[in-house]
Amino acid sequence: MITERFRDRCSVVSSSVHTARLRPHDPKDLDGIVQQLRCETALNGDQLLTVKKTETAEGTPSETERILPPEALPPNTVTVLSDPREMRSFEDIIGLDRQRELLKPILYRALYPDLINSKPEHALLVGYYGTGKSMLAEAMAREVLEHHNGRGRKVRFAHVHLANIFIKWLGESNQNMNRLLDFLERIAPIIVFMDEIDAAMNDPAQTQAHEETLRSQSTFQARLSGLSPLKGVVIIGATNRPDMISGAFLRGGRFGRGIHVPMPSEDSLARMLLKKAERLQVPFETSEAHVRSTLRKHAFGQHCPIDQAFTGADIEQLVTIMDERYLVGTVERKPMSSISPTIFDECYDALLDARQIRQAVTANRLAQFVWQGSTDAARSTSKSATPEHQQLQ
Repeated sequence: MITERFRDRCSVVSSSVHTARLRPHDPKDLDGIVQQLRCETALNGDQLLTVKKTETAEGTPSETERILPPEALPPNTVTVLSDPREMRSFEDIIGLDRQRELLKPILYRALYPDLINSKPEHALLVGYYGTGKSMLAEAMAREVLEHHNGRGRKVRFAHVHLANIFIKWLGESNQNMNRLLDFLERIAPIIVFMDEIDAAMNDPAQTQAHEETLRSQSTFQARLSGLSPLKGVVIIGATNRPDMISGAFLRGGRFGRGIHVPMPSEDSLARMLLKKAERLQVPFETSEAHVRSTLRKHAFGQHCPIDQAFTGADIEQLVTIMDERYLVGTVERKPMSSISPTIFDECYDALLDARQIRQAVTANRLAQFVWQGSTDAARSTSKSATPEHQQLQ
């Protein structure tokens, strides 16, 4: 006989997890609907563990775990990943072999805890935006989830948006921090990726942090390495603003494992482009020598400042421009048979035009950039513009 409490929980599953689109109109039909959906739900404190049974293309049974965070947390604060099939692997990452090796102890510690006695150390990925910090975390998540099928123990992987927990109301941010860490500890062992972690680790001497933020930071520090530290939870943080992080978080026992994610070299940029070009609809018939000579001037170094250097994100955007070039040509009945050096150069110039806004922002010249792109007629009216417009000009 299904109890009232279990009936309420199943109603939450049907409305929140979206594994069920049906809602029973009669409580007597609940058993049949649960059997029809083939869902097994286990209750564990404030969170729900839902296992949805499916079948793969080969006809073998498969299970997908869906975990609901506490309803008291703000929406989209934490996502527990479950399906590795759409994730990128370490083989898809180019030029970050050393960073991969530095992350291996975190992975193996979680999978094989009986082989090590020392306390875990959280890691902090530091690098310019677009250099591959999130890709490293995604590849780590795939490794963790694929190990569910065979070797090692079952370890979960979660993505946390820390900025969501900070609320202006007195006491709410600190409560959200405790709820989040309690939830992660409850479903441990787990590896957690926290992007833009500087939101919870700001240095009070560098920023004018709100009192609520400071209180949450103190709670975060205490839970990392206090008298009752987190058990079974290893955090991988990422930031492109290390100058904003308090040094108290960077000591051993907290985020003492710092991993620098550098700007890609000329060789890495060329290898990225050639690898990503394999997924284009037409052959990429631009020589590797031409690609390297084009990308050489955008490899970060003595002759290329950081606001002009290319990252992996720029290479991805360049491939997207080439793919869209094929799309437009096919729709307008002007198809192209390959990506020739001429087409590659045109797509490369389009990328440079798209990057001008980023360079302007990086150099703090956004207002100048906007007015340089205006017409002569618009400039002629600037004398009668409002004080705000004159300031922008």
